Amino acid sequence: ELVHPARRGSAQFVAMLERRIGGGAAESHGEVLVGHGLVIRGVPVVSQYSIVLPGGGRIRFDLAVPSMKWAVEVDGFDTHFQLAGGTNDRRRDRRSHVVGWQVERVSPLDLTDVDGVCDELAELYRRRCLAITGVFPDGSGEVVRVTPAHPGVLGNLG
Repeated sequence: ELVHPARRGSAQFVAMLERRIGGGAAESHGEVLVGHGLVIRGVPVVSQYSIVLPGGGRIRFDLAVPSMKWAVEVDGFDTHFQLAGGTNDRRRDRRSHVVGWQVERVSPLDLTDVDGVCDELAELYRRRCLAITGVFPDGSGEVVRVTPAHPGVLGNLG
């Protein structure tokens, strides 16, 4: 048996599998860090999510919440910071916006404070949920429906 209580490392192996983000394999360590940071903040991301654009183009996001059309791109490779690569990224983001996706970008400098960038991204995700559904997830799995009876929720968003 691959996993057995008497086999060293079995518990760690099972725990690692349970923490794995759904979707395809991450393409960088930054994607893994940000993905796990978002999951522990209650953001249900999947990795390497593809969409097909009108007219036939295909885009794959590093991390995404498909139900909210919200995505994160972790720009760790040098090509993202060269003229052609950066231009392609911005064009790709615009094409995503046309079909209703909100795309957030994370730079290598952002990765020097993974907790900080994940806090910011989780807040942006919650605001996206609020804008689309009228529900503000609080990060614990609980949600707050925004109505006039809950004016404090809107006050905390500013």
